Amino acid sequence: MTFMADPARPSYTDSRMKLVHFAVSAFLVSALVPALSACTSDSSSPPPNDGGLVTCQNDPRVVAYQPNLTLESTRKSFKATLVSADPAPPAVTSANTWILKLTDASGAPITGSDILIEPYMPDHGHSPSTNVAIAKKDNGTYEVTKLNFFMPGVWTVTVKVTQSGAEDAAVFAVCLPG
Repeated sequence: MTFMADPARPSYTDSRMKLVHFAVSAFLVSALVPALSACTSDSSSPPPNDGGLVTCQNDPRVVAYQPNLTLESTRKSFKATLVSADPAPPAVTSANTWILKLTDASGAPITGSDILIEPYMPDHGHSPSTNVAIAKKDNGTYEVTKLNFFMPGVWTVTVKVTQSGAEDAAVFAVCLPG
């Protein structure tokens, strides 16, 4: 007597393959969904049960906004003062405007140097897709417009000054909750 498999009836091997396929799929979903759901990090990730808000105000990297906030550059060749921000404090919008005053190590206004302003989101590894605009004003004062802080979290704004071929930088780190 010869036994033949009924093609309409799934075999033991088919059921086993479906189980393996299901297990692999479940593993991949559980591993990849958290990684792909959003670009967050420990410093700006919301605490549990807060409704998904980013709360980075207590991040040790940031300094709370205040008018006339002054930072010394990395190599101490200049000081950058955030005279004012509009809106104040800086907010999640493409229309942030900062007034910066730059002075050299002796306190003299920086007027004839190359200035570069670079907003960056370190926890996410990206910058805005738009460039800032820098307008030179009087006595080492610069108006920086189009600061596009397009999402909540920790942002750095690097102020680079090149004087006599030497570059130096001061970095403002701000929290934009949301």
